[in-house]
Amino acid sequence: MAKWGVTKNLTCPLCQEEDENIEHLFFTCKFIAGIWNKLLAWQGVQHTGMKWHEEVQWAIKYMKGRNSIAQVYRMCLAGTIYHVWIERNCRIFQTKQRSEEFMIRHIIREIHGIGSQQWRIGNRLQQLNNYP
Repeated sequence: MAKWGVTKNLTCPLCQEEDENIEHLFFTCKFIAGIWNKLLAWQGVQHTGMKWHEEVQWAIKYMKGRNSIAQVYRMCLAGTIYHVWIERNCRIFQTKQRSEEFMIRHIIREIHGIGSQQWRIGNRLQQLNNYP
């Protein structure tokens, strides 16, 4: 974005502490790490978020298959990536920002909404509360 002249500021718009890059944004940014670690805890996944490449490798190794735990994890990962990107863009282009708690609740609500339509995932989601 800076190379294209869209923005001059290289600082992460979420934590305002470090320069933004993919490794920082997913998941070493303090703001995002807080969200991701709470979502992992909500799922009951005994794992602490890592850097992007490590997280992807962990997911490939441990969260493959069609079981409900893996499916909910993948929904959380996709939802977090999507909402982090939306939040980032809102802060840059619209000067709006949402709290960590709001984002967690929103991601979980979306997962419940989508997942409840599939019986296997729906059963897993019934075991989880609506919010950590």
